[in-house]
Amino acid sequence: MGVFGRPRIIDRIVLGVGVCVILVLVAIGLWAFDSVKEEIVEEYDSQMVTSSTVLWSLMRDTSATTPLILDDKQLPLPQADEKALRHYSKWRSYRVWRAGKLIRASANVPNASQGPNGAGFENLVTANDRWRVYTLVIPQDQMVIEVSEKLIAREKIVSHILRDLIWPLVFALPLIILVVFLATRWGLQGLSEFAARIGSRSVNDLSALDSDKVPGELVPVVVALNDLFTRLTRSYEQERIFTDSAAHELRTPLAALSIQAEVLMRASTKAERKELLDELRAGVARASRMLEQLLTIARLNSALISEERLNVFQLVQVILADIAPIALQRNVSLNLTGDEAASLLSSRELTAVLVRNLIDNAIKYAPLNSEIIVEVTAYGLSVNDQGPGIPASERALVFNRFYRRKGEATPGSGLGLAIVAELAKRLNLQISLHDGKDGRGLCARVSWQRDQ
Repeated sequence: MGVFGRPRIIDRIVLGVGVCVILVLVAIGLWAFDSVKEEIVEEYDSQMVTSSTVLWSLMRDTSATTPLILDDKQLPLPQADEKALRHYSKWRSYRVWRAGKLIRASANVPNASQGPNGAGFENLVTANDRWRVYTLVIPQDQMVIEVSEKLIAREKIVSHILRDLIWPLVFALPLIILVVFLATRWGLQGLSEFAARIGSRSVNDLSALDSDKVPGELVPVVVALNDLFTRLTRSYEQERIFTDSAAHELRTPLAALSIQAEVLMRASTKAERKELLDELRAGVARASRMLEQLLTIARLNSALISEERLNVFQLVQVILADIAPIALQRNVSLNLTGDEAASLLSSRELTAVLVRNLIDNAIKYAPLNSEIIVEVTAYGLSVNDQGPGIPASERALVFNRFYRRKGEATPGSGLGLAIVAELAKRLNLQISLHDGKDGRGLCARVSWQRDQ
């Protein structure tokens, strides 16, 4: 196990190989048991048939008619042969009948009180043992020969064969696991070296890794890391540009607020102080709005998109109700028309920010006592105002951060439409600017695919 009990790759490989070897051994044992058992049955059955035919050939020419029970202990055998006979003779027996009379039998027959069975093989179960019995019937000689064998004899042979087969493999299992462990450890050295190379890098080093110096299995990892480094480099560069731009843009309003505060302190009359205080409040509001928009852009870069099926019409209704007090200050009416069932699979939070920024922008540039119309369709929405509009030559530029048209008198930071453009890109939406209704004002249109 690794540090804090975490499993390592080498542990998993060794464990997996060990389990596989054990399963293979079990499978081999089962297959060998079934195969050997079948072969033993066939071999021993054939020996029983051979033994019965040998007994027939020996007994057919004899004229014995009286029973003779043969005891192996009476045989004059050498000591070694006698030991082998004593071991195996207890497992086998035979009987011979002529003209229906028992003329020969061994001492350990399983069914001494019963007569011969029908011809062929059968299994016999006695009080103490299980037997395999073969009966040979020779009608022309009026002879019946029965050969019996204990089934335990066959089972012992099968178990001995399996033992001789499995035990060497079982003893070899630790050696196999050790070899796998050492081979895996050697093979993973490239991974350790690769990790050391990554760990030795400085936090600012996002250069591409050399895929020629790593094992082939790690090439996809190197490719993925290089792609990540490229995206991080691009992201850091964007953040740097954004930070520099934000610092530059905030410096001017903050300096203006400082000057206004100093002038306010030197004001001599109440009317002058009130006028300067109103200007200071407006400056603070502009700086707060810019800071809020900067924070919104910063959030967009790290926000996770959680999609859900939105009713676009209802979403716009909620936003209009929330923003209505701001519109009332300029006596601007907000109207919503279109498809009440229009839906979109998107992020509720980010889509709401996008729509709110469009309407905020329209209110800011709409003249007093004018109208803003928000129209929702099945595949998009549009915000139409009656303001000064934007020339076609500048419509692509207004989506850049901090862009302000020359001579623009309306206060602003140049971030509203930049936020809209970045949100549209993240949400896979299309944003475009057009002439307003009847050629008056501006129409900001957001559209999406039919299957969104």
